[in-house]
Amino acid sequence: MYTSLNSPSQLTTWKSNGGDPCAESWKGITCEGSAVVSIQISGLGLDGTMGYLLANLMSLRTLDLSDNHLRDSFPYQLPPNLTSLNLAKNNLSGNIPYSMSSMVSLSYLNISRNSLAQSIGDVFLNLSLLATMDLSFNSFSGDLPSSFNSLSNLSTLNVQNNQLTGSLNVLTGLPLTTLNVANNNFSGWIPQELSSIPNFIYDGNSFDNGPSPPPPPYTPPPPGKSHRNRTHPGSGAPVTPSSDGQPSQSDKGISVGAIVGVALGSLVLVLIVLLALVFCIKKHKSKEIGPLATRGSRPADTDDKYETT
Repeated sequence: MYTSLNSPSQLTTWKSNGGDPCAESWKGITCEGSAVVSIQISGLGLDGTMGYLLANLMSLRTLDLSDNHLRDSFPYQLPPNLTSLNLAKNNLSGNIPYSMSSMVSLSYLNISRNSLAQSIGDVFLNLSLLATMDLSFNSFSGDLPSSFNSLSNLSTLNVQNNQLTGSLNVLTGLPLTTLNVANNNFSGWIPQELSSIPNFIYDGNSFDNGPSPPPPPYTPPPPGKSHRNRTHPGSGAPVTPSSDGQPSQSDKGISVGAIVGVALGSLVLVLIVLLALVFCIKKHKSKEIGPLATRGSRPADTDDKYETT
């Protein structure tokens, strides 16, 4: 690595050939016995590449080369037993190597503020211990990889200021407390579950007005259906009263319909009875008027008969 970094003077006591980093206390190196477990040389203005022998550092758990001027592509081989990797604020290009999928002990990953591009890569299936991941301020494109849903311990995810597309559905079910997806090309509805994340930033995208609406409420069947039809589609089970002993919404709908039907039937029956009474009364009056008219004409006939005699 020392040679790949152009043998910088900032790395005092480092040697390109030979030497013992543990016994000689090389700058930024921590050992346990004779094993190098940590390399932290951030912010030293280092220029060059990371080299291609990092996979030989089997005992290395922490690698921090952030805030330097490292260039060239992301190294294909990385120390396999890392728990923390910080390469932020450099000039690295390319994409995330597939070898990262075997870094099963990784809990912290920060590769923000580089020139990384293409898709993020579906390399996270076995990284269940990863708790913090920062991929922000790069040029990543495409959808979030499906293996994100395997990050069962992920609490912080920063992917802002990339060119990512698609939806955030793959993030549902993760124990996130911080999520920043701002300034990308995400679209669609934001899953309702993500709205409960304490620190959630999503501006600068094409979402459909924030979190997705809740599902529509259950609509009871129309009145007049038989009990055989009072089931949810596909459930095969009848609707039962609610847990508090009150009838369900569908029972209430049918009861109200029955009451309205009975009331309308009663009203029609009353109208029929009233019409029948009116008809009978009119008929009775017409019968009474007929005899009266006949009796009123008889005196005139009698008088005429006497005058003729």
